[in-house]
Amino acid sequence: MKQRTITLAASPRRGGNGLALSDLLGEAGFTEAPARAASWTEVYADTPTGRLFRRGWRLRYDSRRGEWILTRPKGKTKRQTGAGNAPPRSGPVGRRLQSACRGEGLVPLLAVSVRERVFVPIVGGEIAGEDGFAVTVRLRETVFVDPFSERRVEGPRVLVLPEGEGKRALGGLPAFSVIERAEGSAPAPDLLREGLAALDLPLPEIRLPASLQVTAGDRVAVAAGKILRRQAVVLQTYRRGAVLDLDPEYVHQLRVASRRARAALRVFRRWLDRGRAASLDRRLREVGRETGRVRDLDIFLPVLRRDLQRIAPPEKAGRAVEGTFVLRRKAAVEAMVRFLQSDRFQEVVAGL
Repeated sequence: MKQRTITLAASPRRGGNGLALSDLLGEAGFTEAPARAASWTEVYADTPTGRLFRRGWRLRYDSRRGEWILTRPKGKTKRQTGAGNAPPRSGPVGRRLQSACRGEGLVPLLAVSVRERVFVPIVGGEIAGEDGFAVTVRLRETVFVDPFSERRVEGPRVLVLPEGEGKRALGGLPAFSVIERAEGSAPAPDLLREGLAALDLPLPEIRLPASLQVTAGDRVAVAAGKILRRQAVVLQTYRRGAVLDLDPEYVHQLRVASRRARAALRVFRRWLDRGRAASLDRRLREVGRETGRVRDLDIFLPVLRRDLQRIAPPEKAGRAVEGTFVLRRKAAVEAMVRFLQSDRFQEVVAGL
């Protein structure tokens, strides 16, 4: 059945005349059906550098249906069943992701917690059941959640109304008067943009701006500043993926950025404030230490597993050896995460 959605940008629960939306729906000839209510979460994901966002694509995982949903401009949508923590690598969604992401992994950007309340019409003084009257009005209440910090902010409410045959089937019920009386009705929002803005999070389109490109006409001090600021962008870009421990590549990129920044400090030391440069170098060494412990184990563990498989030790001994280094990596990741979430790391970025 065709449907249309109306986004309500009013106060959290009430329409323009102060009545709760449930009261307005009641006046329109509907009553709530609690047994048909539902709750689910949709998680939006993208590469750390926003490859999908820059193309106008939106990728989200719908926990209710267990589907990955890829929406492209002009409403072209592809769906594919899959696990929430494992984006597909093949199929209608997976193939497009492989091409668009160019080897970059995905990180969760925004979670949208949805609670859907269902209202059914009262026909002839009786509540219409699922079989007797399938036309419904649905009220979706959303909450934006930062997957990184789990901070929560209330999002918009959306009315899902029938169109076409469903609209005509309502007969004389004044269902659509609800829209006129609900304050601040607005077009369907881009929930990713709106959610990131509500949580004060950056858009996933981190690219090196043209202003940070070194040119032949730059003075040495200006070029040095550009190079250092570029490493700050990289540190900010890959921090989230490293904290969530989604892929070893994120830790690798943090370590590379810290090493490049330290190299730039050495090369351009004649044109920099010595005290500030020395202080920043010490902080960058800490970035290298914290990420280096994890990176070393990320390189070592696959080699260890390969060698254990080759020499085939007793099973218990093999598990004990591997388990020792798995525990070391877990401890190293926990220490790294504490550092990346600390003020010390933010001071490094601000210093660059």
